[in-house]
Amino acid sequence: MDMSAWISDYGYWAVAFLAFWEGEIALIAASFAVHMGLLSFPAVIVSASAGALLIDHTFFLLGRQGGQRLLMKRPHWMQKIGLIHRLIEHHQVPLMLGFRFLYGLRALTLLVLGTSAIGMLRFSLLDVIAVLLWAMVMGIATYYLGSLIMHYLPQMGLLVLIAFVLLLVTAKKLAFSGKG
Repeated sequence: MDMSAWISDYGYWAVAFLAFWEGEIALIAASFAVHMGLLSFPAVIVSASAGALLIDHTFFLLGRQGGQRLLMKRPHWMQKIGLIHRLIEHHQVPLMLGFRFLYGLRALTLLVLGTSAIGMLRFSLLDVIAVLLWAMVMGIATYYLGSLIMHYLPQMGLLVLIAFVLLLVTAKKLAFSGKG
C-alpha cells in the first residue's frame, strides 16, 4: 500500500490518535494531507476534536480520581495550581473555553479542573464547545500555514521545512519547561 492510500484509508484515525497526544502537530500534518487532496478539512476537524475530547476527559477524570494526591506530590506546581484555582473561581467559563490555548498548562488545568467542584456534565458541555473552537481556529490557522509552506517550499527547498520543525520543537520544549 502506498502512502497516499494509507493516508486516505487511515488518516482520520491517525489525526484523532495524534490529537490525543499533540493536537497542533496533528492539525499541521493533516493540513498537508488536505492540501494534497487526501483528507477532507471538515472531517479532519471532527477527528482532531475527537482525540482532543478524549485526552481532556482522561485528564479531568484523573483529577477526579486521586488528582489531589498527585498534585500535592509536585510542590513546584503549586504556584500554577493556585493560579488555575483562582481562574476557576473567578473566570470559570473563559478558562474552560480557552485553556487549550494555554500551552504548557493544558494537562495541569485539566487535572485541577478534575479536583474542583465542577460537575461532569458542565465540564463536558463546555469542553465540547472549547474543543470545537480550538479545532476550528487551529485547523484554519494550520491550513493557511500549510498553504504558505506548500507555495514557498519548492522555492526555498528543505531548509524551510527543517527550520519550521525546529521552531515547533523548540517552542514545545520551552512551553513544557515553563520558560516560554
